[in-house]
Amino acid sequence: MQDTRVVKLLIHSGRDDFLVLRRSGTHPTQAHMVDLPGGEMDRGESDLKALDREIAEETGLILNTEDAIHVGFDAEYEPGVGMMTRVLYMLKIETIRPRVQLSDEHESFDWVSKEALRGFEPPFQVLVQTAVDFYMPPGTQE
Repeated sequence: MQDTRVVKLLIHSGRDDFLVLRRSGTHPTQAHMVDLPGGEMDRGESDLKALDREIAEETGLILNTEDAIHVGFDAEYEPGVGMMTRVLYMLKIETIRPRVQLSDEHESFDWVSKEALRGFEPPFQVLVQTAVDFYMPPGTQE
């Protein structure tokens, strides 16, 4: 068993929407599920280095993740796997819907409203709702 740390980035565009990916049908455990850019960290990697690498691989975007807000994390023990830690960051970019080039890991993407994020699927649901509710309370304009 080896503990796993996964980092994801909630990308908030200059148009006040968020990038959401859909996993490809060939994903071994989460085919066609909604996803955020990011992934498992390599040994010795920092959160931001992992985000930079994963986002470039999955979307073709080169972002300045040093400006990302650390939203939070959760962790749970998965029998036979070990401790799974999920970490979420959020970054507002000035570009309105930048050009996304998906890797084979994902089949599609969309830019969705913060209201649509409220229905985000687990396991990042609580973290995504924290980002939307705490960092973007109702009535605020980002």
